[in-house]
Amino acid sequence: MKTVIFKWLRFGALMAVVYFGNVQVQTWMGKRAIEQTELHFLGIEAGLAQGLRENKPVLVDFSAIWCGNCRAMHQTLFTDAAVKQLLAQEYVLVRVDYDAPEADAFMERYQVRYFPSLVVLSGDGALQRRLPVPQAAAEFVGVLRAPG
Repeated sequence: MKTVIFKWLRFGALMAVVYFGNVQVQTWMGKRAIEQTELHFLGIEAGLAQGLRENKPVLVDFSAIWCGNCRAMHQTLFTDAAVKQLLAQEYVLVRVDYDAPEADAFMERYQVRYFPSLVVLSGDGALQRRLPVPQAAAEFVGVLRAPG
């Protein structure tokens, strides 16, 4: 009986190591993808204040640092020169991470149910539109330029 218990304990410990190790690797890869965008993402409060001050819409990237689809979005869309130029000229860029303290309130207020999600807000926090997450940067430029 003790042998069976120890086998299950070893199996459980191994699964915990694999799970938490994977989370750490995915988190590292997510942080690296964001760094590679070379963009400066603001927090929600600072971004809304800047949007109000500059009379610019606020593009909110709601994602999770460990999310593979979010990482792909950052690597594909947010590293493109045309996307970066358009964002710098016409938007204030904000990122809300799923694990951040403000994420629950953000999700509730703007009815965000999945990540990655992209929403455009006015500087006063009013929802202007929800954006699809395209696969290609050129398509994303079109989405960003489309009227609200």
